[in-house]
Amino acid sequence: MIAPPRPREKVQYQKPRRLNVVSVTLAISLAIFCWVGVSVWPLLLIRSNVKTALADALPRVWKLNLRTEAQARAGLHKLRRETMEIIRKLGVEDDDLDLIIDRSKERVSLRATYSMSTELRGWSRTFTFNFSPSVETDAARVEW
Repeated sequence: MIAPPRPREKVQYQKPRRLNVVSVTLAISLAIFCWVGVSVWPLLLIRSNVKTALADALPRVWKLNLRTEAQARAGLHKLRRETMEIIRKLGVEDDDLDLIIDRSKERVSLRATYSMSTELRGWSRTFTFNFSPSVETDAARVEW
């Protein structure tokens, strides 16, 4: 005859220590993330502001795209100069700053390409990042 099943003994789990390998690793990872974030945050803020400036100029490009080629070229030259000045005022100091205006019957887009450098605080190594924020829209004429 088979013996009746016995209830299991209660398992005694070991409680982890307050400071263990996992908690120390997470704390170090968080500290490194914050350290890098504090150093790179200004660059990301400038990139966001540049994209906003491009988005502000996009309706003007859309309107110029509807005009004749001669009128559009004159207006694009002025728009390009003004937008470059705005981007420079935002903090982009790259000499190779380029504003690319692409327009066709289907799409209108603006893209700024530049690079910026940052130095991690407490470390003398410099890191250079290439940014290329862009905005685009449909170039179709709206008929009401």
